Amino acid sequence: MFRWIGFSALLVVVLTGTTTVAVGKEEIKDPNVSYRVNVMRSIGSNMGGIGDILKNNLPFQEALATHARNIESSGKLVAMAFEKEAKDPASTALPDIWKDFAKFKAGTDEMVKAAGAFAAATESGDKGRIMGALKELGGTCKECHKAFREKRN
Repeated sequence: MFRWIGFSALLVVVLTGTTTVAVGKEEIKDPNVSYRVNVMRSIGSNMGGIGDILKNNLPFQEALATHARNIESSGKLVAMAFEKEAKDPASTALPDIWKDFAKFKAGTDEMVKAAGAFAAATESGDKGRIMGALKELGGTCKECHKAFREKRN
């Protein structure tokens, strides 16, 4: 369908890294952390769906906007889910989230905005616009993960 799809999928993987929230092999004990992880997994699963569609040229192009809207909706829950500083050995959240919560919230707001822009771009069918919007969305994920998420193997 679209020849640029393979490049788009690569861009998603490069910009966002892994598409799931790694919690290691440890069991989450704190219910606040469990909720946060579930919200983030929702976002990651939808990014994974976008990547699968684009990387494999799946016939689900119309689903791209739905995945983007799902990210937009779940993204609105992220800051709220992190308001309470909850610690758990399975968590990858860095203490910097609560040291500069305004910056963290601004990052989540940017992700929500970028997800909406990506949804609109996919609905437009304009390949250049789609690529730009995808790059912006992936960049918001990458920046927030870089600043506020612990790297784990």
